[in-house]
Amino acid sequence: MTTGIKKQCPKCAAVGNDNKCNNFVEYDDHWYCFACKHYEKKGGHTVTERTEEIKNAGVLKPTKGTIVGLEHRNIDQKTCRLYGYESAIINGKEVEIANYYNGTDLVAQHLRGPDKQFFWKGDTKKLELFGQHLWRTGGGKRVIITEGEIDCMTVNQLLGGTWAVVSLPNGASSAVKSIKENLDFVCSYQEVVLCFDNDTPGRDAAKAVAD
Repeated sequence: MTTGIKKQCPKCAAVGNDNKCNNFVEYDDHWYCFACKHYEKKGGHTVTERTEEIKNAGVLKPTKGTIVGLEHRNIDQKTCRLYGYESAIINGKEVEIANYYNGTDLVAQHLRGPDKQFFWKGDTKKLELFGQHLWRTGGGKRVIITEGEIDCMTVNQLLGGTWAVVSLPNGASSAVKSIKENLDFVCSYQEVVLCFDNDTPGRDAAKAVAD
């Protein structure tokens, strides 16, 4: 769990990299730099419990992370904070955490590890769209639905938060199911923009959802 303490990364400083954002974040048993990926253990401890948490689906025991900008995606900290998108280190590896809500209750987490390794925690039987809790009342001129959480935050940032932007919980393969489960929310908008990947699964899913 992060302590909330941040400072300049010693590795960045040693090579003369500008690290004004203080990306060296303290956790219970280690430090981690989200700029250069430097990992530094504290007292020889290892992180083991969180690996078990990831594998334990069902009742949610949230994996705690910290909110920082995703420099490799050009997504700033403000956008990550809006969507509650966290980063953590598990067994020395960086993991990104997308939080899913039902109202104000955190009900599930979608964790993304190295090499596109994905894990779910919590109740995933009937998920809201990622970011849906930000526009709880629904309604309005336009909602944009993307295929994934990174796409969702990217579009939101590019548009400056002008429109409601949400994403599918499980990608194109379950697009119709996800939209049907949240149809009241989606149809409360005058215009629905489907912004899926420009590949065969994405195009097929967009047509199926539109139909």
